[in-house]
Amino acid sequence: MDNLTVSLFRQIIRELRRINKLSNLPAHDVLSPTVQTHINSEANKSKTNNDKSQVKPELPPIPGTFPDAPPTTESDKKTCTTDKPWFKLLKAGVEVIGVVAVVWYTIIASHQHTAMVDANKINGDALTSVQRAFVVSQGTRNSQFVLPDKSNPGKGNPFPSFGFFCLVENTGATPARGIEQAFAGGDISPDEPSEKQFIEAPHTKAFVIGPKSQYQIGRIVRSLPFFVSNLPLAVPTPNNPIVKDVSGHRVFFWGWISYEDVFFPRTAIHVTEWCEMVSQLDGRADTSGTKPKITFDFTFQYCQRHNCVDEDCEDYAQVAAIQNR
Repeated sequence: MDNLTVSLFRQIIRELRRINKLSNLPAHDVLSPTVQTHINSEANKSKTNNDKSQVKPELPPIPGTFPDAPPTTESDKKTCTTDKPWFKLLKAGVEVIGVVAVVWYTIIASHQHTAMVDANKINGDALTSVQRAFVVSQGTRNSQFVLPDKSNPGKGNPFPSFGFFCLVENTGATPARGIEQAFAGGDISPDEPSEKQFIEAPHTKAFVIGPKSQYQIGRIVRSLPFFVSNLPLAVPTPNNPIVKDVSGHRVFFWGWISYEDVFFPRTAIHVTEWCEMVSQLDGRADTSGTKPKITFDFTFQYCQRHNCVDEDCEDYAQVAAIQNR
């Protein structure tokens, strides 16, 4: 409360105290000389009448005291302190100050309530961001194997094949649930997958990815000739590996995953997208005897689009809508 308001309240209190003192004054302090003369005359008449009726005379007043004031008349009521203009003005001022004080307190309380709600929201968002599931892509991975040669039964295919999949990880402290996932790949030229190809990638449902857990999505099998056209390749040696730039083939792998966290439906559906292009093929000779004689590794580079999470993805609403079907 400011100094002006405090000063005004003090002045009001002083006026009220003065009014209270006036109402408690004795009769001889407020009666006029005319009223006192009238009272004495009436007292003398009463004394004469009492003598005639042989009634014990009234004792004279004790010095320094005065008879009781006459009963209040209608004219006296009209001059009551509460009817004074200054008192009405004072009363109105007190009421105005009371209203202002209530409004002022309401505004302060409203600001405090808003600040408390904002603080609770910040704390809730912080808890959610720390505890919720958060699924990220660890990139496209592959496994190498040899398929049977259909043209030469009983023997293996001279070219190895590869099974491609996307490895995702829930880095959060709680499980991801209600999962919808998609994974696709192909030789696309000259550009990245279109929005239609990305959204319409074959998708399936899953259930739970535990906290701090990894999960494989999809499996697409391609043989070596799919990536390299000028076969056969030279046989690599431990000191002379095969390094082949295959970016001209424009082979892409892409996909997405949508999921709910443990705070759903208070939180929205989450989406993670990824898209990569095969840029290089490395062939190395293996001398361990436990792997194929030539082990191939693929190098990927990110696409310009579709490597994002949640609302950062341009097609977030479309992918989230698939999860709701």
